[in-house]
Amino acid sequence: MNTLNFVDVYKKSSNVWVFILLAIAIWLAHFLQIGQFGIYSDDYFRVATALGMSGDRVWPTILEEGFRQGRPLHDGLIILFSFIGGKLGGLSVIYGIGFIILMLNSCLFYTFLKRIQPRDIFALSGAFAFALFPADPTEIFLTHSLGIQTSLTLFLIAIHLYLSHQKIASYIIITLSLFTYEKLFPIFLIAPLLTKKWDVKSKKTIIKHAIVLGIILVAVVVLRKITGESRIDDLNMIHAARRSIRDVLYGPVTSMGMFVYRAIETLLLWDFRTVDFKDIPKAKYIFVTLICLCTAGFTYVLSRIKSNEFYQELNSKQTWSNPIFYLQYPRYFQDMAKLSGIGLLALVLAYPLTLTTYAYIIDGQEAGRAHAAARIGASILCACVWSAIWFVATIYRKKNDCRCGFTGLLLVTYWIWYYRPTKL
Repeated sequence: MNTLNFVDVYKKSSNVWVFILLAIAIWLAHFLQIGQFGIYSDDYFRVATALGMSGDRVWPTILEEGFRQGRPLHDGLIILFSFIGGKLGGLSVIYGIGFIILMLNSCLFYTFLKRIQPRDIFALSGAFAFALFPADPTEIFLTHSLGIQTSLTLFLIAIHLYLSHQKIASYIIITLSLFTYEKLFPIFLIAPLLTKKWDVKSKKTIIKHAIVLGIILVAVVVLRKITGESRIDDLNMIHAARRSIRDVLYGPVTSMGMFVYRAIETLLLWDFRTVDFKDIPKAKYIFVTLICLCTAGFTYVLSRIKSNEFYQELNSKQTWSNPIFYLQYPRYFQDMAKLSGIGLLALVLAYPLTLTTYAYIIDGQEAGRAHAAARIGASILCACVWSAIWFVATIYRKKNDCRCGFTGLLLVTYWIWYYRPTKL
């Protein structure tokens, strides 16, 4: 499994179109009504505090509130970005900062996918699954976009550094994620699987990597216990182990099931007789215009995906034989099988530290806390599934039908996010 250089990925002009499409998709799905957003749930405590403070109180407040839960970067970044956004223009600017963070993460994830599998359809489908992840309905919450999403930024930077053979820097960055939102930390175990072939030598690398991450985790837990964090002091290890096992079983099924459930939920509960764009200022023109732009751009990007590479993959065969049967298949499916295994592992590793909520929750802010880390593994799995579908469609001369299917799915996704019942 070869990995591309980070700079080489960004140099391709075609990626600029993808970044623009991701930005439009995120705005359309989550931030179209930004002017009507208010302050919700946990935002009252952090954001409202930041909006009302003076400049000389920012740093003392970050120190005071940040270390209370053992995650100084989580609370600190929320307070800092809220204060800056408040001074620049108020609540809408703060939500704009959240949009930029989510867009940055989607672009980083797209380039990450391009580095581990250079096929355009793999990165494109995975990036859109990441940006429009249906199991996490709390992207617009400022606590989520300024706190949890920043931890995701640190994770993606760390994984890019690891793929660039800058391991020390990657360990430093992923350690910072423990002080932001710790549930992403276990997923970093997949990093060695992305760089080399799976052989005896790679096993030693994986073991060393796991030991380093284990030492980092223990050191941070000890540090948080020394500082007197209540959640660590009150932690019952037996109860925590039981909850981790339960969440690992329920979480992956729940998060992947949301890709289907959200669509069914919206179609069943949405009242077709109550559609009236007049109730939302300017929504009629903005929504339709963005839909047209993003759909046209998405179709354009899909049309530029070359088929020759897939035919070459078809001629490159892999063989799996045993005394019972003999199987020959394209090498492309072997790559997809490996990446699917990595995606499934990342999905499972997203849930062991889900100790403050339940992995089967699907609505409200608790769903965001439970499933935010799962978007990494779930998006990789989606990329593998759609890549396999595209490969088969190309071989059987059905690429145009598949392109229409992808575009239709994107439109349905917008429909879900824009009209689905809000249960936040």
